[in-house]
Amino acid sequence: MSGLLLNENPCATRSEGIPSVNDMLVSCVTSARDTATQHYNAKEIIESIPTDKRFLLRGPILKIRKAFADVMESTGGDRKAAKQAVAEHKKRLPGAMWSGSFRSRRSNDPDRLLQHSGLLCADLDELGDRLSPAV
Repeated sequence: MSGLLLNENPCATRSEGIPSVNDMLVSCVTSARDTATQHYNAKEIIESIPTDKRFLLRGPILKIRKAFADVMESTGGDRKAAKQAVAEHKKRLPGAMWSGSFRSRRSNDPDRLLQHSGLLCADLDELGDRLSPAV
C-alpha cells in the first residue's frame, strides 16, 4: 500500500515514526520581508536562540522584550501599543519556517514546500501570563 505523496516524495507512515529533531530541516529567512530561504537543522536553530551559537538572536530579542515591557509599564498594560512599538524591530529578525524546508517564502509558489518537518508553529502571544516561563 503506497502512502501519501508530498512534492512527489512519499510521506512517512505512522509505523515509520516522526524524525528526530536532529534530522529535521527547516528553512530560515533573514527577515520578515525576505523570501529567499536557507535550510538548517532544527536543533541547531533551537540551540542557537539562548546561546548565540550560530545566529545572533539573544541581544536583539532581549532589546525587543525590554522595549515591549517598557511600553506595557508606561501605558498601564496596553498590549496593542506595546506590540506596535516593537513590530518593526521584530520584522528585522531572522525567521524560521518550522513546518519544513521550502524553496522560497513566496505565497504564490505552489511547489514551495520541499519537505515537511513534522513540526508545527503556534502563536501564543495572547496567552500572556497564562504561560509558564521558559526554563
